[in-house]
Amino acid sequence: MASNDGSGEVDPALEETVSAEDAGVTPGGAGAGGGRLSAGSKLGRYEILEFIGGGGMGWVYRARDVELERDVAIKVVQPTAAGASGRARLLAEARAMARLHHRAVVPVFDVGEYAGGVYVAMALVQGGTLHDWMHAEPRPWRHVLARFIEAGRGLVAAHDAGIVHRDFKPRNVLVSEAGEVLVADFGIAAASADGDDGATPRDASSVAGTPAYMAPEQAAGRAVDARADQYSFCVSLWEGLHGERPQEAATRTQGARIERSGDAPKPRRRVPGWLTDAVARGFAPVPDKRWPTLAALLDHCHRRLGRPRRVAFAAGPIALAAVVGGVLWTSKSPRPDPCPAPARALEEIWGPAARARVEAAFSATGAPFASAMFARVGPTLDRYAAAWRDQVVAACRATNVEHSQSADLLDRRMSCLEARRAALQQLTGALADATRDVVAGAPAAVAQLAALDDCDRTDELLASGPTPSGERRVDVAAIRTRLGDAATARLRGTYRAALDTAEAALRDARALAWAPLTAEALAEVVQCREALLLPRGELADELTRVAASAKDDQRLVLAWAALLEQALDEGDYLRAKVLAGPTSAALLRAEVTPALAVRTRVKLATAAARNDDHDDARRYLDEAEPLAVAPGLRWMLIHTRGLIERDGHAQVRLEEAALETARQEYEAEHPIVAKQLMFLAVARHRVGDLEGAEAAAAEAMAIHERAGDTRGTPALASLLQLRASLAGRRGRPRDALADLERAGEIFRDAGMTSSIASTERLIANVYSTWLDDAEQGRAHYQRALEIVASLQGTNSIAYADLEASFGAMLGRRDCAAARPYLEHAIRVLEPSRYFTLVAAYGQLGECLEDTEPAAAMRYYEAGLGLCRARGCEPGHEANFQAAVGQLLIETKAGRPRGLALLREAVVGFEAAGNPDMASELRAIIAHPPPAR
Repeated sequence: MASNDGSGEVDPALEETVSAEDAGVTPGGAGAGGGRLSAGSKLGRYEILEFIGGGGMGWVYRARDVELERDVAIKVVQPTAAGASGRARLLAEARAMARLHHRAVVPVFDVGEYAGGVYVAMALVQGGTLHDWMHAEPRPWRHVLARFIEAGRGLVAAHDAGIVHRDFKPRNVLVSEAGEVLVADFGIAAASADGDDGATPRDASSVAGTPAYMAPEQAAGRAVDARADQYSFCVSLWEGLHGERPQEAATRTQGARIERSGDAPKPRRRVPGWLTDAVARGFAPVPDKRWPTLAALLDHCHRRLGRPRRVAFAAGPIALAAVVGGVLWTSKSPRPDPCPAPARALEEIWGPAARARVEAAFSATGAPFASAMFARVGPTLDRYAAAWRDQVVAACRATNVEHSQSADLLDRRMSCLEARRAALQQLTGALADATRDVVAGAPAAVAQLAALDDCDRTDELLASGPTPSGERRVDVAAIRTRLGDAATARLRGTYRAALDTAEAALRDARALAWAPLTAEALAEVVQCREALLLPRGELADELTRVAASAKDDQRLVLAWAALLEQALDEGDYLRAKVLAGPTSAALLRAEVTPALAVRTRVKLATAAARNDDHDDARRYLDEAEPLAVAPGLRWMLIHTRGLIERDGHAQVRLEEAALETARQEYEAEHPIVAKQLMFLAVARHRVGDLEGAEAAAAEAMAIHERAGDTRGTPALASLLQLRASLAGRRGRPRDALADLERAGEIFRDAGMTSSIASTERLIANVYSTWLDDAEQGRAHYQRALEIVASLQGTNSIAYADLEASFGAMLGRRDCAAARPYLEHAIRVLEPSRYFTLVAAYGQLGECLEDTEPAAAMRYYEAGLGLCRARGCEPGHEANFQAAVGQLLIETKAGRPRGLALLREAVVGFEAAGNPDMASELRAIIAHPPPAR
């Protein structure tokens, strides 16, 4: 776009150089083949509102996104005006900018086609350009340098992504009304040689750009790299510092010899010599004589300015308080309003530009549910940021205006608020660099943000011990940053990396010995280990003590819930019942987020159901019902009601209802929907509906495949395990093995050792049950036993559970070998009445039936009682009825009950699809053996 620099004459050096086929676009905005779009015109979901401007690279309009109800900027190249090269260039711009998620780069939302042309939708930045700002009035050199450093960070982000802008100039940098600096118009950017945007060699070296700012090698048509952007940046910065561009640089694009070194240009304004020299080096005519990278130049400027690179509260709560209310510790410099709203404190973390960056990042993932997920988290973060600002002002006023609290209490409140701000910064940073997994998990991650009200509870704050000061305060900030990195890795699904980072932060937090920080670190380690299904009992125990000491209700509840969850994972239902008491008590005392309150009650309900306390289970879920207002929580409640339902067909109906709710809350392609389809498949499998189970599993698999889940996630691995079980039952053991081998690889890559053991167990079952290969089955069972023994010991529920299955497999061929495994498993599992006892009772009873019939009867009766109390897989209860019945009918006293059990078994086998066994039992009922 042309500009006159205030002189009244158009400077042709400010016009972009474009190829002949692009010359149909005129500065006025009209194309050779047609006029501008009029107000009310439609481009996809966008309605044109007004023409903003245009130039050699296209026209720009303000438009309305009618679906999301927001104004955007639309850049259009008409097909008659642009030609093939112009359209390709604009698409390259969209691809380049969509890959950049940085606070100093204008976010791109969408790209589309219009009547053969192309349009790009991006954030509408209210304000002007950097050129307008720096020429509006003489600016102090420090102010100019600060603005350019921000823009430079955006360019560095582009270079790190392999992108060269190739037309950097002050007019292509926007300055919002809030003072944000954003680099725009990557319209002629080209990926570097190792990029992946498909740019051709001609695109990388053709003469395109603005002559007044163009590097000599670019003007000569040679290939360019990031050093060309450095040249343009330094010419632009010189202009901002001195009021005009360096003439020495301008001549280099007008035919002068590129190879000459040239002297440094003479300064025109009072600017420090070190800065003049640094900038002049950046536009040296020979690329090798410039700074190695633009980042090196920016770092040099920071060091010479003598201040840290980041000043946004890196020093902790004292710095935060000082920004809000001046120097709070004295009253020597009173202000009209000592506690203004800290708008800048969250500007980069969650302001208009940050919000737009996150939305663009979500869209760039291509996830079909991205728009819905952003519509959910965006307003929540808006409210959180606004509440944070209100809390900061209230804390400041209580000390400096109302004089109702001490400086010490202000420091504690600010420390708490700084922790919340740091967590918000980490979360929004992760969202701005979103992957599909991050988008899928964003609502849950946002819901877990710690409550701000905690920072206003003075009694708890005063009881938590003195806040760190001096260097220890800096250490606190550094540890919290690492904990944020761990939480980000956990959100991305890289659980092992998250755990390593969190454990390192925990070591430092313990050394610092400040309870609130230690509680934060312990909570993150516990959550990482929970994601990996690793033991966390000792850490969760420690967290209960530390969180209580720190008066941290949120993490205290999380600790008890983690202990309860581990007991459930390990099948130790008796311990889960014991833990339910303190977990419930902590939940009732604490004021926690609704998401944590619902999830904890879900765990309590599950524990109650595992102990046959179904009334308590329903009560916990009823208590959670009014709290489940956030999307995703209602789905969880319905699914849990299905889990605690004892009737298999009723469970299927509830899982089907949960599926419909998940689709409403998450969109059809969301991973949660795939997860719920898997739960539905399991429920159908339990009632013998193998065809329906396979259909649900196939639908879940299709969601993973459409999502491009090629690297494999733990959720996909779990689905593969289920699909393998179904394939085995349906007579496809080789398909089952292929799925299980893939699942094992995924779990190994994720470092999920416990899940590797479960996969080995399933592989053992395939070999022993469907491929009749006892040796391979035994080998895989023993590998699984070794893994579980190393994690939890040989007297754990998990080890005994696996041992029961192994003993059942051995017992079909070698009762003597199986007996010690089965007897040990029964001793460990009986107190919790764990469901694998069914297999152990049945196999040990069968082994003893000929030699020790009385002992066999005890085990059969125990198995029958367990099935009736807790429910069994189809046919298992009928097996016990048949076994007990056949032993009883051999005695006169037991024959009546024995015949009754055999008749029940006939019904059970028919329902389970086993007519042969039903027929055999009918024959026995008709002609029972003589009674003893």
